[in-house]
Amino acid sequence: MARLICIGDVHGHLDELNALLLQVQVRSGDRLVFLGDMVDRGPDSPGVIRRVRGLLHTFPGSTALLGNHESQLVQLAKRPDCDGWIRDITDEEFRWVTNLPVFTRDPDRNFLMVHGGLYPRYFKHYPCGVPGDWAAALALPRKQQERTRRFCRVRYCDPAGNVVALGEETPQDHFWA
Repeated sequence: MARLICIGDVHGHLDELNALLLQVQVRSGDRLVFLGDMVDRGPDSPGVIRRVRGLLHTFPGSTALLGNHESQLVQLAKRPDCDGWIRDITDEEFRWVTNLPVFTRDPDRNFLMVHGGLYPRYFKHYPCGVPGDWAAALALPRKQQERTRRFCRVRYCDPAGNVVALGEETPQDHFWA
């Protein structure tokens, strides 16, 4: 079975991503899954976007997922006062980020992967399934958009499956992060 290499929270650190890839020694047949938060905070978010896109092309079956920082990018880019590194990504790269999937599955290992976590009650709100990408989520009513965002930032949920705000968790709550 090919290796599944999951990488999360690169946050614009291209040099560190390249160092990690060298250490892991990615080889033909490996499947890479970038678990979101590829952008923001670090010195080269556009470079990370370009590197990840190239890797997805080089390693078929690989994917990148939406994280809360990518969803924030989509929202910020709509503002007229948007500046900084966001201006350095192309329209094509922006469309790519907008269409990142919210989750992916690995059928060989029976894994479901998301950026932030899952909570059981979510599926009661979406009997027809979770929106496949952020563009589809943006077409939903505002309340359902917010529920989709929770995939990207869940940290805790209680035993009943409710999201618990960070800082309000108890010892009985499940820690996803």
